[in-house]
Amino acid sequence: MKKILLGMLALSSLVFAGNEGAVEGKIDVTAKVVKPLQMNVIQHVDFGLLTPGQENKYSEKLGRFEITGTPGEKISVFIKTDVSNEFTQLGTTEAIHQVTMKTGEGTEANEKMVARLGVAAEGGENLKENLVLSTSGKKEFSIGGWTSAAANQKEGSYKGEMTIKALYE
Repeated sequence: MKKILLGMLALSSLVFAGNEGAVEGKIDVTAKVVKPLQMNVIQHVDFGLLTPGQENKYSEKLGRFEITGTPGEKISVFIKTDVSNEFTQLGTTEAIHQVTMKTGEGTEANEKMVARLGVAAEGGENLKENLVLSTSGKKEFSIGGWTSAAANQKEGSYKGEMTIKALYE
């Protein structure tokens, strides 16, 4: 019996001694539900008519798109083109995005033109900073740039594209 009492005493001293100098704290576990982001293309980029040999023709119509979601939330926007072939975050890398426009099969040099495009946020916001959706939950962007036609450029309608992706930060 004495051995049992001594064992229990030793065990209880270990349990209680382990709490000396101990601290404790609480960690909050949180989440926020937001509206799914949506993108609306308002207008596509259009260079209008070019003639062979015409250089540095600026876009006649700026491309425009808007991202909508939860008001006041920060977003990041990424661009991918056929030239870069990977998404790059706006404001962190190249400011000019190259898009190859093609006509016909687009295999010959004179069936291709390269558009050099820049993207700007409404209000001239610095794209290196976090972009924040307005109080109405929107952020509008414009795309514009220039292209040139070679002296032997093939006649036809040319088309290329860029892919835009947005996500909450």
